[in-house]
Amino acid sequence: MAIDPQIKASLQQTIAVAVESGISSGVRTYGAAANRSARVEDSRRVVDAADGSQVQTSHIIIVENSIGLFNRIWLPDVSSSDATLARLPVAVEKCVDEDGDVSHYEVYV
Repeated sequence: MAIDPQIKASLQQTIAVAVESGISSGVRTYGAAANRSARVEDSRRVVDAADGSQVQTSHIIIVENSIGLFNRIWLPDVSSSDATLARLPVAVEKCVDEDGDVSHYEVYV
């Protein structure tokens, strides 16, 4: 995947992402949060969630690599040390360029 240089240049914010590592006693477990470059926009939208329901979202996050639906995301300026402040993606959209190659991902929270 080769991200468009203009899109990459716009990824000026930092989010933290903790990847789901498993399920223990019915509770999801996560690895340590890692920082990623992103562009975060306030964007109220109704999107189709993975379960087929329609959900109101408040932000769209543009990133270079995919974020899983069960990964935790902390928006810029939010402490990843507080799990209660994490957001879970509602939907993740793979965006392609004019050649059909993946250019970036849009994550709705």
